[in-house]
Amino acid sequence: MKFSLSYTLTMILSILSVAVPAQQRESTWELQVQVNDKQTKAPLEFALVGLTNGSKHWGAMCNEQGTSVVNKLPAGTYKVSVSLLGYKKWEGETVITHNQSLRVLLTMNNNELNEVVVTASESRGATSSSVIDRRAMQHLQPSSFSDLLELLPGGKAKDPSFSSVNAIRIREVGLDDSKYSISSLGTSFVMDGTPISTDANLQYLTSGDITIAGTSANTDSKRSSVNRGVDMRTLSTDQIERVEVVRGIPSVQYGELTSGLVKIERKKGATPWEARLKVDGYSKLFAVSKGFGFARKLNLNFGVDYLDSKNNPTNSYEGYQRLTYSIRLGKRWDNERVGIDWRLNVDHAHTLDETKVDPNMYDNVQAGADLEYVKKDRYRSKYDRFSVSNTLQLTPKKRSFLESVAFNASASYEMDKIEETKFVQLNSVTLTIPVSDETGTADGIYLPSKYLTYHDVDGRPLSIFLQGKANFKFATARVNHKAMVGAEYVFDKNYGDGQIIDRLRPPGGENPLRSRKYSNIPARQMANFFVEDALWMPLGRNVVKLIAGVRGMTMVGMDSRYRMNGKPYLDPRFNAEWRIPSIGIKDKELSMALSGGVGWHSKFPTLNQIYPDYAYEDYVRLNYYDVDAPEYSRVNYETFKTQTFNYNLEPARNRKWEVRLDMSYDNNRLSVTYFREKMTNGFRSQVMDFMPISTRRYYNDKDSVVINPDTHLPDLEQSKYKELNRLHTLSATGNGTRIEKEGIEFTLSTKRFERLKTRMTVTGAWFKTDYLNSSNLYRQPSVQINGEPMQEIGIFNSSGGDRREQFNTNFMFDTYIPLLGLEFSTSFQCMWFTLSQRLTESRYPYAYVDANGNIHPYTEADKTDPLLKYLTRESNPGLFVADRKPFGMEVNLKASKKIKNLAQISVFVNKLLDYYPDYEINGAVIKRNVSPYFGMELNITL
Repeated sequence: MKFSLSYTLTMILSILSVAVPAQQRESTWELQVQVNDKQTKAPLEFALVGLTNGSKHWGAMCNEQGTSVVNKLPAGTYKVSVSLLGYKKWEGETVITHNQSLRVLLTMNNNELNEVVVTASESRGATSSSVIDRRAMQHLQPSSFSDLLELLPGGKAKDPSFSSVNAIRIREVGLDDSKYSISSLGTSFVMDGTPISTDANLQYLTSGDITIAGTSANTDSKRSSVNRGVDMRTLSTDQIERVEVVRGIPSVQYGELTSGLVKIERKKGATPWEARLKVDGYSKLFAVSKGFGFARKLNLNFGVDYLDSKNNPTNSYEGYQRLTYSIRLGKRWDNERVGIDWRLNVDHAHTLDETKVDPNMYDNVQAGADLEYVKKDRYRSKYDRFSVSNTLQLTPKKRSFLESVAFNASASYEMDKIEETKFVQLNSVTLTIPVSDETGTADGIYLPSKYLTYHDVDGRPLSIFLQGKANFKFATARVNHKAMVGAEYVFDKNYGDGQIIDRLRPPGGENPLRSRKYSNIPARQMANFFVEDALWMPLGRNVVKLIAGVRGMTMVGMDSRYRMNGKPYLDPRFNAEWRIPSIGIKDKELSMALSGGVGWHSKFPTLNQIYPDYAYEDYVRLNYYDVDAPEYSRVNYETFKTQTFNYNLEPARNRKWEVRLDMSYDNNRLSVTYFREKMTNGFRSQVMDFMPISTRRYYNDKDSVVINPDTHLPDLEQSKYKELNRLHTLSATGNGTRIEKEGIEFTLSTKRFERLKTRMTVTGAWFKTDYLNSSNLYRQPSVQINGEPMQEIGIFNSSGGDRREQFNTNFMFDTYIPLLGLEFSTSFQCMWFTLSQRLTESRYPYAYVDANGNIHPYTEADKTDPLLKYLTRESNPGLFVADRKPFGMEVNLKASKKIKNLAQISVFVNKLLDYYPDYEINGAVIKRNVSPYFGMELNITL
């Protein structure tokens, strides 16, 4: 027998669906109405649907998907009306002879000028989020996704920078410190329903800095995104139709987040040929896309974009390139029982981040052979990500308890490679390195004074995401429910060769480095589930909506010693919204809504944090260098190799709550949100344990060293030595970061003044963020006692930290003149103040660790002890004085001109005008200078 895909899936869904009640007569039918915004195509919940047939009336309210169903309708002709506050009422007529559906597009209750929105708009849901549509992105003229953050409350225009990782920060000022990278790591990016995973990313150089032409450029630390989440440089905006940045409490179907959620929806369906060319002082961008619509509800979208950026226009030897392409296929099947939607996305992103030596710059390099070595200094990082996502959704046509079933199977595979070539020049010919990778004693080697070294990192992360979810709808009394249940499985593993280092010519000079094979690291696996119920009910003229859910998560397949293995973690979340009846004022309606929510959000540690590399401690036992006969010199090491897994590591957990007021009057809208967030167990590297070490230290003088007559090398059995005791600290990723956020966000959008054809939008925020250490702080003084370093370590309470605070407001005036095809905006971006301050910290430890690893309380007597007094910290009041920068402002201009609906030319100038006065702190005058940034682009539509 021959079965089609649609027939087979129809049979499956028929079994799952709840049958139509027997008492429903065959002579009655149902009408399903889908209501969307005409401009944004977003579903409109709370829309009221009314049907009239003679003297009989039926009505229903749309759910959060913009869908309502009216059943038990006799056959006949019906007048249909759809109304929603802030939109024009829609009226039409339909003839019902069978079960059928109707789609209605509502237009906002204003004229064409008001429909043009060139900035982010606040969502009207129960949680705070910003929606950025295609029109706003076109006006902004972005080069990468990070440019879109300017449109969020508290955002500010920044010059694009492709020479370092673009990490996202939501609702905070930001602190450039790896101890607080959980802020960006805890922001989830979801593209077309599939999360972008970076948890198996291990692309970093163990050597840290690269020396180029005698200067130190911190190449790896600024370009590595390990444990920092998604690098927004890799995301192109040219295929994006809509972006929603959820700053508040998202649905429980979204996990692996602490800070926020970024939902990206790309173009679907038939679209014209579109080409974009953008040029500015630092980069060039070209993109082309097209959407095809075929018979039988089949559509195909594809797009390609290319970016070439230079960190400095005058330096062609340091740059960043990005090439992405996407193919997206969609198909829909329909019959009397079920509608089936299938989507297949295939994507590839390639980036090249490269730094080379400018051959014209050798002022600090001596001529000769060294010159040829220096010419080969290079850093090259290649990133290739291939991804496939497959989604299938089944929607029953008949009225049933089951609303839809959806499945998502996605996978991504990366081929990442870092290649570093480095010229190393040492200050001494007696510098040595160990060559053993295991615990024990072994001879090392002497390094040449200069050499060329190579360091490669090969990473091949594989990520698999499987999700199944079902939506249900039902009513109890006057309460409408929309429930959701789902389950997920996530797999992350790196199959790369890892760190590849020439042990005899280490990139770090005398600092020994070890290779590590990534494919030997176990996989990271998670099993999750989520349950949620959204209910809404009319209370007189009021409408109340409540959303409550819980997300359960656990890590599986780990060593049983890990606390996280198999342990369930729950994230409950709750949102509420109260829509107050409208108040008539001068023939206009004032509408208000109050909303708020509270929720817990968890981010599990990455592969690098769960399975760190071994810690190596190398002690020189003997370093005897014979100047007269170097071939008879000898260096001997004792190496201690220690595993640094933290079996007590747990997910980072953030608690959020917020309240929001939303008001609309005569096409003017004001939204104000107050929020608080508290995380006490974010990830950071911290001391986990102490390991006392005993080794030998041989004397190097000729009276103490005995030469073996056969080998002419020092004899370790006969030479003199002394016992050496050291206290070695073991560090690993722990839950020692504390971040507390507080702030107010606001957005005011006026109607477009018809005579001026101009609208004013005011956005801004006050943010205060405290960055703290929630774990013990260990400090070892750098003092010498009898020629030996002090071994005691002070233990301080979790004190100290940094405070960052700012208040900014952006005033945008955008003008749209359709008769001339002209659109331009002027933005006054005002930073009223920024504050940075080091918080006070304890001067005295509460305990200390002795040289044997034992912990003792620190007493008053210890403050005057000849040895232990050095454990105290010097108090410098100047370190804790707040650095408060006063008011500063810049004016940005963007303009676009359409040419016969076929082309659009746009220009932008950031910091066209600026006002940044000097200010004084601690008697020093601080001068602030900014430089304009400008560019232009051409868009062609065919």
